Amino acid sequence: MEEIMDFTKYLYVMIGSRLEKKIDELYKTKTEFLKKLDDDDKKKNKREYSDLPITNSALSNIIRGKTVNSPYLMSQKQFNLFSKEFNLTSQELIFGSDSEIINFIKFSFLLILFNDSDINPYMDNFSSDDFFSNELNRKLFKDSLNNDEILRRASNKLLLNIILAINDEKKIDFYLEVFKHHYNDSLEFSIDFARFFFSNKLDTNFLFDYLSSSKYNYQIFVESFNTFIDTNRTALLEFYNKNIDKKINEECKGSTLSKIDNNYFINLFSSSLFLDFLDQTLNDEQFILFLQKATQEGKKISFYNNNHNLGYYDKEKLEEDIKQLQMFYGDNRDNNIHTPVELNLHILHFLNFRKILENQLIEVDKENDSNSQK
Repeated sequence: MEEIMDFTKYLYVMIGSRLEKKIDELYKTKTEFLKKLDDDDKKKNKREYSDLPITNSALSNIIRGKTVNSPYLMSQKQFNLFSKEFNLTSQELIFGSDSEIINFIKFSFLLILFNDSDINPYMDNFSSDDFFSNELNRKLFKDSLNNDEILRRASNKLLLNIILAINDEKKIDFYLEVFKHHYNDSLEFSIDFARFFFSNKLDTNFLFDYLSSSKYNYQIFVESFNTFIDTNRTALLEFYNKNIDKKINEECKGSTLSKIDNNYFINLFSSSLFLDFLDQTLNDEQFILFLQKATQEGKKISFYNNNHNLGYYDKEKLEEDIKQLQMFYGDNRDNNIHTPVELNLHILHFLNFRKILENQLIEVDKENDSNSQK
């Protein structure tokens, strides 16, 4: 069976850690806690047999976040016992406080970002940040990370958001240096920027290799990542409430944990809902600045320079392009387009990428047709 990205390992360890703290706060020992559950269960069900509602070994596995003979951390009966004993809602038992929800989102976003990489972003020797220097997070990340092609677009879009999170031109210059370090040909540089900005299909492994190559580079990435999270904290919690929390409280067959299994998170983070969310949180002004600087740098990289007048690209042109794309989507949302369509967008003239993008669209169509025939 092919291994896939695992978003539940971190979640289950955090559930176990919170439950252990609750038990330690309210009971002298775990044995006392289990006896309390057993006594309550005997009274409720008027039973005399010795089978415990939660065995000692089962509790030990749960507080370690370890699944045994099941893809889920605990059964629905065990889930209900913990919820009742500690007076917790399903959401509180699984995710805890808003800060813990944000930590789950941060861990998940790092999995998505490093989808193409073999780098572990948790480096205690490079950072004093509590989250990034956490040894348990480092181990869980190693155990959770697997390359998953379905998350490529989300990875590219999320990375772009993080690059543009800080309103600082020097940070834009830094990330451009990362790209320049990798390319010695302006055409290749331009094509890959088109892949990154528009089709969101760039293999970014080289970028994370560079970011992790020095403490300075790494700290800029951590700063950018944290700024994106902090700036969009309210929006991230709203996204959680509208999607994950709503799913937890949905009435359906099966256990509570089965509603938000690993496949659920993979589908959510590769969905148009999530991609649209990333579009909405994009820093428009920094986006334009990045495009302008990328175009200028692309011309400098090698002798391949056609000296076209690239003009300028501002917020007004961006808004006109968005309107045109929305109209195009509205007119064609129910149609299957199998041939390249030329859109007279300002951005294409600005970057002189028209032919490159047309060729990419043809390749994307071929790829989609090939996948649909499998």
